[in-house]
Amino acid sequence: MKKTVYIILALYFFLPSLAVIRPWPLTSMVPDGGALVLFLVLGAWCLALLKLGRFVYSKSVFIYLSVAASSCISIYFSDYAYSAVWKWYVIVLFSCAIFVLGLSQFLSLVGVEGYLRVLNKILALSGFIYAVFGLFQYYGIDNILGISGHVATDIRLQGILGQPNLSNTFLWVALLAVAYDFFNESNRKIARFSLISVILWASVLTASRMLYLYFLLLVFYYLFLSFYKLADRGYRNSVLVIVAQVLVFIIFVPKLSAILDTELARAGVVDRTAQVNVMTRGFHDSARISELKKDFHALRQMTPTQLLVGIGPDNYAAFSEEKDLGLPSSRQFEFLWTNSHNIFTMFLVQGGFLGFVTILACFLYVGICIFKHAKKKEYSWLIGGVLVLALHSMVEYPLWYPWFLGLLAVLLIPICGVSEIQGGKESSKRIVAVFVFVFLLLFLFDVGGQARLIAKVAYSKKQDRHDYIALSLMGSHALLGPYATLVKYRMFSPEKGNLNGQLRQVDKMMSWRPFDLVFMRKFTIEAMMGDVSAACVTATELSKLYTFAAPLIMTKATMIHGLDANNIGAIYSCVSKGLAERNISFLDAEKIDKKMIDGLHM
Repeated sequence: MKKTVYIILALYFFLPSLAVIRPWPLTSMVPDGGALVLFLVLGAWCLALLKLGRFVYSKSVFIYLSVAASSCISIYFSDYAYSAVWKWYVIVLFSCAIFVLGLSQFLSLVGVEGYLRVLNKILALSGFIYAVFGLFQYYGIDNILGISGHVATDIRLQGILGQPNLSNTFLWVALLAVAYDFFNESNRKIARFSLISVILWASVLTASRMLYLYFLLLVFYYLFLSFYKLADRGYRNSVLVIVAQVLVFIIFVPKLSAILDTELARAGVVDRTAQVNVMTRGFHDSARISELKKDFHALRQMTPTQLLVGIGPDNYAAFSEEKDLGLPSSRQFEFLWTNSHNIFTMFLVQGGFLGFVTILACFLYVGICIFKHAKKKEYSWLIGGVLVLALHSMVEYPLWYPWFLGLLAVLLIPICGVSEIQGGKESSKRIVAVFVFVFLLLFLFDVGGQARLIAKVAYSKKQDRHDYIALSLMGSHALLGPYATLVKYRMFSPEKGNLNGQLRQVDKMMSWRPFDLVFMRKFTIEAMMGDVSAACVTATELSKLYTFAAPLIMTKATMIHGLDANNIGAIYSCVSKGLAERNISFLDAEKIDKKMIDGLHM
């Protein structure tokens, strides 16, 4: 039974590496959808089959349950165009709670030492694989081996997770696990040092500024050990070696990589337009500062109910778009932020005072648990991993992704400890497991079919009427309905009939994710209805938020039957008005659009 848990846990950590298919818009279908499935599978398996004679739980389960409870209150008082949005939020949190309950049984069975040993090995192996895969991509080695057939163009290492900052954070969680063995073991030092070097090399190439904070975290650990004399001199010296290694790598890896890049470019393996060096990246961050200003400015405009319970979980995108329209000088990105880049402001806006207090209490509780184990060396890499995720959550939102939420759960279980439910019996665990298995089967049958249809339409070279009807039916009620509607908007033009109904649907989509694609759909339908005034307003907002869309707006306008030269001229004026608020001309917008298209075809 224990071996099965090992396999499931290892599979969980390798999930992102299995994401060979990333159909838009379900690009995280494998790591995040797979994480949900494995939450339930491992949770139910441990509850049903690991016989302890009692029902145990990690106190960290209350973190997920308390966030779920405050979120449910916020959901009740908030408006949602699609019920699927809040359903996903609740499903993820409760699934993670089941995951914690299952792993609690496993920890109680194998003991803390056994749990840490298994987790450490899995993290070390997965960290090495993630680093090697990322380096293969970055240097075009996969192209040399005939795996990808694509020239390497990324200016920052993306990694298996497909995003530099996320890849860097996981690499550091893995690095700390390997480093602990390097600090603590006297044998195989060279092998462990080499493994750390591979992981660290990949980490530096992400050019993530979080590297500085993670480096300071390691320095603080050395100072903490030295001040309290918690380890022998050999252990402390090993920590100092890794501190020095990190510093050397941050300084010299970008320089060595640039030399290697030059040779690979001559061989036609890489073709980068620029090289990003973490040492030369500035600390002025308009995106995060803009979101912070936006959030605090919005608090003064909220109703008393919104101040108390927020605007609702996962409603940030529409809120962000609305506030962007009122801040012309602050937006410098052709992108809609769906999170606030800070976990506290995110909960403050989406969950109000209740959500903010809840997440603050969760952080304080974890801090107390960490304090209890702070002087225990064997917990150091676990605590370090939690702090890495916490630091990243201050400037982004990694815990928005179910896979990272599960990673946090795995690290927190031994830190928060395991308790026993008084009077809890094996039979009660099996009842919970049966309900989980039933839910899992229904979930797989329902959502699996929806994901398969979306992937089929997205990858098909030719879509037909049946695909359009299937996506339309799914869009109104299914858990993946909003995503099906996005695919429909990309693959199909609007119907000539029932324009009012289509406009109502696009307004619902605008309240969920006001992407450029959704904006363009709204403009097209309004223009087809002959409502030039409404189309003009939409064209102004669209060209202001997404300047690259300006040429496509005019192309669409010339193709719509019923718009005369005067109408098209009026729309052009509206587009120019939106661009003017960004100090961009129509000619500049055409250049931006061409650059983006060229980038997609590289």
